[in-house]
Amino acid sequence: MSTNKKVAIIGSGLIGRSWASIFTGFNYRVQLYDVNQEYLVGAPKLIREELTYLCENKIARGSLTLEERMNLISTTNSLEECLKDTIHIQECVFDDLAMKQDLFQQVDKLLGNNTEVAICSSTSIHLPSKVFAKVNKHKDQCLVAHPVNPPLHVRLVELIPCSETRDDILKRTRETMKEIGQKPVVLKKEVSGFALNRLQYAVFQEAFRLVHDGVMTPDDVDTVVSDGLGPRYAFMGPWMTAHLNATGLGDYFARYSDGIYNVSKDCQPLLRLQGEAAQLIADTMTHEVPIDKLPEKRKWRDECLTELAKLKDRLGNAS
Repeated sequence: MSTNKKVAIIGSGLIGRSWASIFTGFNYRVQLYDVNQEYLVGAPKLIREELTYLCENKIARGSLTLEERMNLISTTNSLEECLKDTIHIQECVFDDLAMKQDLFQQVDKLLGNNTEVAICSSTSIHLPSKVFAKVNKHKDQCLVAHPVNPPLHVRLVELIPCSETRDDILKRTRETMKEIGQKPVVLKKEVSGFALNRLQYAVFQEAFRLVHDGVMTPDDVDTVVSDGLGPRYAFMGPWMTAHLNATGLGDYFARYSDGIYNVSKDCQPLLRLQGEAAQLIADTMTHEVPIDKLPEKRKWRDECLTELAKLKDRLGNAS
C-alpha cells in the first residue's frame, strides 16, 4: 500500500472524482485541480456522497474509513501547486484535443526537472502521439491511461504509451493501477479506438445490422448479449471462451475458422448508426427506460457491476 504518496488529478468531473475515490482507498493523497470553479468546489461533497454509499455497503476498495479517505482529498486553484511533489498525474478534462494539448504543454513546463512522475491522460478517443504533441521535455513520461465508465465499478484501464515512453514509467503505471484494484492492459502500438472501443464498435455494427436488416428487434438483440455472450464474457474473454468450448483453441480454430470467415463476409458494408433503424432502436430503449428514469437505471447498473466485481474477487481464477 502507498505510504501517503501524492496523485494530481486534473479535472474534477465524473472521471476525476472517480479516480480520487479509488486512489484514496489505498492511502494516496489526492489533489484535484480544475479551471471550472463550480466543479472544483462541489467535487469533495460529491466524492463524499459516493464514498459514503460505498463504505456503508462495504464495497469500497481498500481498508480505510470514510473520514480517513476524505482527509486525503484536497483541491487547488493552482495547476503548479497540484503538480508539486506528485508521483502520478491523471488528466480528466473534457475530451477536446486542443484543450488537452495546451494543458499538457503547461504541465510539461511546470514539471521542471521532475523525470519520475507518470503523466497520464484519461482520453477515450485521442491517440497519445496527438494528445502529447506539444510536450517537449517530458514526453518519455507520458501515456494514456483510459478507464471505463463508470471507473468505480468497471476496473479495466487501457494503457497506451507514446513511442518515447520509458519502460520504467509504463511498468510503474501498470503496477500502480494493479495496486488500486484496477485491471490494466497494455497496447503495444497506437490504434484508433484503442482495444475496448474497437471490440465494442464491432458489436455495435452487428447489433445495428440485425435491426437495420429486419432480422431482430432491438430488445431481442440486447438479450442476445446480456443473456448469451455477456455471462461468459464477464468472467473470461473470447479466446478463453473458445478454448473451453472445444478441445483447446487449436481444435476450435481447426473446426470453426472457415465458418467464422464465411459469416464475417456477410458483415458488410459498414453502416452508420443513423436513419430509421437508429430511430427505432432509440425509441425502443426510451420506451424501456424513459429519459427521466436514467439516473435510477444507472444506479441499478452500478449496483449490479459492484456485485459482479465482488463475485469475481470471491471466485478468483480457476486453475
